[in-house]
Amino acid sequence: MLKKISDFVVKNSLWVIIGSILFTLGIGIFMKNLYIDNDIKNWVSPNSEIGKMPHHIDKRFGGTSPVLVVVTSDDVFSYETLSVIRNISRKAKGFDGIDTVMSITEAVDMKSDSEGIIIEDLFGDTIPNNKSKLAKIKKYILSNAFYKGKIVSANSKSAMILIKI
Repeated sequence: MLKKISDFVVKNSLWVIIGSILFTLGIGIFMKNLYIDNDIKNWVSPNSEIGKMPHHIDKRFGGTSPVLVVVTSDDVFSYETLSVIRNISRKAKGFDGIDTVMSITEAVDMKSDSEGIIIEDLFGDTIPNNKSKLAKIKKYILSNAFYKGKIVSANSKSAMILIKI
């Protein structure tokens, strides 16, 4: 079978090339009309069981789509990059219409111990400038599945700020 196909291609190489070019051009003409819609509200009817909730939330609360800001650096756990993340996060909180801001510098950490659950800020009021403290925080965050790959990339080169309007 492969022998027959290869013989056909060799014997009719000019027609195969012309056909490939025409096929590619034909596909290209229709691709200009292609678009991707990732808004679930446009996929389903507001009257369907699955469509009721997103339409209800959008009408009642003004939407569910967050704004994502990604900060990239050689290492997001440097004092300078963490300061940028904190500044963006805190300034975003000050705008009217912003509900919540979640970032690595504003995250609340929950741990359990023998007495119960401890809830504390990951960074507190100030970001440490001490490299050993930052390395300890980095090790903890990258070992925690809640943070790693979610608001901080596994290679620690990117961090996300999630802003809910």
